[in-house]
Amino acid sequence: MEWKLCLSGWATFLLFRSCIFCGANNLMYLPRMQAMHILAIAHEFHTHNQFEKSLNATFIALIPKKSEAREVKDFRPISLVGSVYKILAKVLANRLRLVLHKLISASQNAFVKGQQILDSVLIASECLDSRLKEGTLGVLCKLDLEKAYDHVNWGFLIYLLRRCGFSEKWRHWIMFCISTARFSILINGSSCDFFESSRGLRQGDPLSPLLFIIIMEALSKMMDKVVGGGLVLGFSVGMEAPRLIMVSHLLFADDTLIFCDADPNQVLQLQYLLTWFEANSGLKVNLGKSELVLVGDVPFIEELADIFGPSDGKNATGFLIGGGLGDEVEIPSSQVGYYLQSDSMWGVGCEEPDHVQWSFTLANGYGDPHGVSLWKHIRKGWNLLSQHVKYEVGDGTHIRFWKDLWCGESTLQEVFPDLYRIARDKDALISAHLQVHNDQIHWSLDFVRAAQDWEFESIASFLDLLYSTKVRGIGEDVMLWLHSLQNGFTVHSFCHVLVRIGGCSFPWKSIWQSKVPPRVSFFIWVAALGKILTAENLRKRHIILLSWCCLCKVDGERVDHLLLHCPFSREVWDMIFSLFGSPLGDVRERFLIF
Repeated sequence: MEWKLCLSGWATFLLFRSCIFCGANNLMYLPRMQAMHILAIAHEFHTHNQFEKSLNATFIALIPKKSEAREVKDFRPISLVGSVYKILAKVLANRLRLVLHKLISASQNAFVKGQQILDSVLIASECLDSRLKEGTLGVLCKLDLEKAYDHVNWGFLIYLLRRCGFSEKWRHWIMFCISTARFSILINGSSCDFFESSRGLRQGDPLSPLLFIIIMEALSKMMDKVVGGGLVLGFSVGMEAPRLIMVSHLLFADDTLIFCDADPNQVLQLQYLLTWFEANSGLKVNLGKSELVLVGDVPFIEELADIFGPSDGKNATGFLIGGGLGDEVEIPSSQVGYYLQSDSMWGVGCEEPDHVQWSFTLANGYGDPHGVSLWKHIRKGWNLLSQHVKYEVGDGTHIRFWKDLWCGESTLQEVFPDLYRIARDKDALISAHLQVHNDQIHWSLDFVRAAQDWEFESIASFLDLLYSTKVRGIGEDVMLWLHSLQNGFTVHSFCHVLVRIGGCSFPWKSIWQSKVPPRVSFFIWVAALGKILTAENLRKRHIILLSWCCLCKVDGERVDHLLLHCPFSREVWDMIFSLFGSPLGDVRERFLIF
């Protein structure tokens, strides 16, 4: 991989130069001399694979993880990296990000272009839901890596970069960046002596998240090998081949979910795999923060727990559900409801899960027991989306004959309402009426009564339309997006449809294209929707407080009053519009003139 400073490096430099302070109160661009100096450092790094080591000096700020932090492990070290090194690291990170999606498997969803962490949440929910419906015992291992960034083995990282196809020059760049760092801990704002490290990645370095998921890709590949060898079986999603999908693991940066059967041999194989991974990468599973979630009424709880971390057997069920592996956890009375909920959903310790009140609560709240509520929220938008799709008929097993758009420009229910009223099954699928003989399509119609004389013409038009429509008769049905048949569905095109439906003329695009910080654009967007937390909106959320404007104390604190009509706000608008020579008057009139 070659260095192309003119493409990605210069753009990154322009990004960073606007974030460097020159003076106490003014935000200014870098002087040209400093810019050329930084470019000279970048050129030296590209040519000789090194730069002045003092540029890689790092201060460490210790951020408490909890309120009463006393030991070193109770603090999170955040590296304060120098601005010049951060520019170089950001250039490398931008280059690495361009190819990262080609190296990382679909089981990882953090820091990868086109993938989101919420995708893994949805997949995990579907896996658990599928296993519960199967009634098969299973185990979900939630693993947390101990001091993940701090324990990374540099040699293993460079080995993985070589296996991924990175050139020797690129590997030298990465090794120099991570190995020449010198640290000084800030205590009460004062720095101590500098020291070096022999492993680990810095939190605060732009390269660290991307390099870490390359390390975790090794664990993902190892899991694939173990599953391929039949040593560990994941959770299956789907009814039967070829739609059956096997999911064995999901990775959320330094958190890992592993799915397997409730089999001690499979859990033992996982322990072997994690031990080998620790020996090579330096990343160790933190038993204090890891958990096992049992799917079904697993009888050998202690045996599974002892494989990962020996316990004294006094309270195995307790620490498997709510505590960490290897920890003895006493369940306080205030958390009894939480554990009862867990028992009811996963069947841990429940001899008769069908008679648990929690299952009835789930059924009333979400429809079906143990249903995935996320899908139910997604389904709420289907009625609107379905108005803008049509279908290409394959075998007709997923398309409704009367109510879906597949034949002509409107549904058969709308075109032939008289025939729809006498249809025997108004929700029938196309496959119920479609017959294929000798590669010929035949339609079999079913009405509650025989056709009358005045209905013959309508039936003739109905049959002409059916036989003139192209139907394959085999294969899967295909859903088509009406507004872009060639390019398919995109969220962008659907948003345009929603805007047209709402008849909204607000200049939303200008909000996001304005040259202001993103948080300002976000505030304007929320304010335009009337959702900012004014006193009026807080009262709608049942928060009891006075609704007077916090500035003028004259009128209620509504969005339009706070931002437009309040005397203090009007003074600000007067000052702004006076810069454009706009006459004084009502705020609305000024906006129209503007």
